[in-house]
Amino acid sequence: MVKSLNEMAENLKEFIVDNDLPKDSGAFGWQRFNNLKLTMDVSESTPHVKINIAISEAKFNILTGEKMEGSLGPEEKFAARWLCKPLVMPTLNEIWKIKKLNRTKMVIKEDADTKSGSENS
Repeated sequence: MVKSLNEMAENLKEFIVDNDLPKDSGAFGWQRFNNLKLTMDVSESTPHVKINIAISEAKFNILTGEKMEGSLGPEEKFAARWLCKPLVMPTLNEIWKIKKLNRTKMVIKEDADTKSGSENS
């Protein structure tokens, strides 16, 4: 089963904490990344993921791993390394495809609802 974006965000948080924080930083390190979030805008043509950490945001191509725009500051190098881990980009690509399919179904349903509403008028 494909993971959710929330599960992938948790996976990224663990990767950053494991690789970036001193081992004695305790729970404080986790708190720094509590607002880490992954989003996708499937209305855009290029498959991508937006990574938000605090006030920083960067968009990465999920086919190539290249940064498309934005900056994550010092955590950006960890996000880029995380994207290159086995199964991360393929999993994000599967999430993209599912979101794209669901969006298409929703648009088709909205069109059908609009047509049936105008016929009843």
